[in-house]
Amino acid sequence: MATGTPLPMITWLLDDLPITELNGLRYGDYVTRDSNVISFVNISSVSTEHGGHWTCTARSHSSNVRYGANIHVMGSPFVRLIPNMTLVAHQTIYLKCPVGGNFDEIQWEKNGVLLPDNHRQTLHTNGTLIVRELSRETDGGRYSCFAKYKGDISRRDFYITVREKPVIEPFIVPSLVHTGQRLSITCTVIRGDPPLTIKWLYNDHMIGEESVVSNTVIKVHHLTDYSSTLLFELLTKKQTVAARFRAKFRAETFTRHQKSILVCDAIGERPITIDWSRDRQIIHTEHHSNRYAIKETVMNEGITSELVIESIDRSDSALYQCITSNAYGKDETSIQVIVQEPPDTPLDVKVDDITSRSARVSWAPPFTGNSRITKYHIYLKENPTEISQQKRNITIPGTETVWTISELLPNNVYSLNVAAVNSLGISQSSLSINFQTQEEVPSDPPTHIKAHSNSSTTLKISWKVPVLLLNQLNPKLFLKSNSWYYIQITAYSQAGSSQAEYNFLTRTQHNCKYNSILSFLSFSSIH
Repeated sequence: MATGTPLPMITWLLDDLPITELNGLRYGDYVTRDSNVISFVNISSVSTEHGGHWTCTARSHSSNVRYGANIHVMGSPFVRLIPNMTLVAHQTIYLKCPVGGNFDEIQWEKNGVLLPDNHRQTLHTNGTLIVRELSRETDGGRYSCFAKYKGDISRRDFYITVREKPVIEPFIVPSLVHTGQRLSITCTVIRGDPPLTIKWLYNDHMIGEESVVSNTVIKVHHLTDYSSTLLFELLTKKQTVAARFRAKFRAETFTRHQKSILVCDAIGERPITIDWSRDRQIIHTEHHSNRYAIKETVMNEGITSELVIESIDRSDSALYQCITSNAYGKDETSIQVIVQEPPDTPLDVKVDDITSRSARVSWAPPFTGNSRITKYHIYLKENPTEISQQKRNITIPGTETVWTISELLPNNVYSLNVAAVNSLGISQSSLSINFQTQEEVPSDPPTHIKAHSNSSTTLKISWKVPVLLLNQLNPKLFLKSNSWYYIQITAYSQAGSSQAEYNFLTRTQHNCKYNSILSFLSFSSIH
């Protein structure tokens, strides 16, 4: 996580190389409400290729900061892909073998010959190979890195191309030049790999691209004063530049269905090209005319290419690569495209641990829409089959996937749905789950009890149901034993009402103390 103004861009490296080549890996980032940039790496199945020194770097225009840590995955050694390199002669290079897993020894070869093989090469115990005073004649070729562990060997090959930078022979300008005199200056490149481009500049302004510049008339304004000092300075050359990108990785976030444009700027000597790929599959516009369009613009320093997606969708979330090349080298940069949208419906909704007053609901987190789920809504309905339903909405934090719903009524039927919310919107509700709370012993006795003698053998009793039981489907009665009772029950529905009357005698139970206050027993036990 990083924060700053402007918002920083976070990139990931494994052993100082981009992580774009790793299998089973997805990465991206998002911005929180507090303007924190959170970048994440998800590995679906960890293997030895994921082991090594991981580094995340937060970079903005003002500064950058990085954090690194080692991850060791036990197993056979695995040497990750090493990109081909185009390097300039006479410099010092450090070659690190990007190996994961267990290893006892790291070895290097060049064109099949074990290294080091001369005084300019040094192999450190950590496997880093140092080559000093890089030479085009002797140091270019196929390099191989080996990692060994108990008979297991992993190998990776790559190629190094060494180029000579151009060197211009110093040219001689006459010490004394008169106004109106003709002057010819020749620029000669005595060393350097072709093709070469020579540019002439006067006071930082381009004046020609030929190797010979003839000024037919020397005018006074070419001189610093009326002395014989010439201001005609030549900026010696424009060196041959291998095709490259300034940045190796970035992540870009788009909203679903919006028009999206990915831009790659490559610098280097012309002719220079840029190709696009998606998850390492080359994008051909003739095959993807309905999805992609590519626009290119040739610039002074190189080329700009735009990949246009008219209506971006979830399926467009992927790792895109720009591959640039010219006669002097090849480079690539990666763009992690994150398409954001409202989340999917919560999965596998369950209700368990049901009591008379509460129930626990759980679900599996859905696809987040590439934006953090901020909250969940639980929609609760009481007696869902009735026209007049009591509804209740419960909002809980997005970090929760289990919640206990309280303040329910005993022996009542409920229906619930769950929906997820992120910064882009709300998901569709899950399928309805019905459940019924358990019964419970009433906490209050009946009220307004009245008894009337109908005859010498019967007694009519009436009462009001306790307030807490008015919503129960099955009120209960606890009656005194060895007594006759008469009960009249009225049932109501949308079609009307009906009554039922019961006369019954309770049985005698010995050694029991009886209470004259009526409480409740489920009707299913009254016969």
